[in-house]
Amino acid sequence: MSADSENTPKKPEDVRAFAVGKLAEHLAVGVSLAQLCEDLANKVKGDRLGPIYAAARIMRANAAVAEVLATVGGIERRRRSIVERIQPPDPKKAQLNSDLQKRKVSAEDREKIFRRLNEHVEQTIRARMGEVGSEDSIARLIGAEEEERKHIDEQLADIRAKGRSR
Repeated sequence: MSADSENTPKKPEDVRAFAVGKLAEHLAVGVSLAQLCEDLANKVKGDRLGPIYAAARIMRANAAVAEVLATVGGIERRRRSIVERIQPPDPKKAQLNSDLQKRKVSAEDREKIFRRLNEHVEQTIRARMGEVGSEDSIARLIGAEEEERKHIDEQLADIRAKGRSR
């Protein structure tokens, strides 16, 4: 009588436990072999496909052995697939979707504004630190806004004066 036949479990619970143990051992060996293939693929300067192909064959064989041992061990298996279905928006909720689109656009606009402001601040700091070739763009922009405000105030004053004279 061989040593394997003496160690073979007789009860169904023992068979399941034995199969699960063998499955764990087999998967550990497969992982170490796949790691070895990866190391070989990284070290070899010529043919790198051989070790990668060997790792793929090991994974395929591991999957088949794992399926058999899982069946013997009574391990529950689930085969799932992910299916994404894009549903058209509900016409009743179209206004909600359009509001989100508006908010997205306004967020993008705000981001552009903040980036531009950051550029102006950096340029102004460089100019105030005395860097050659830089300009105090914030002072320039504030001056331009003040000029425009004065121009608008003058136009409003003219309109009000014309309104009073009538």
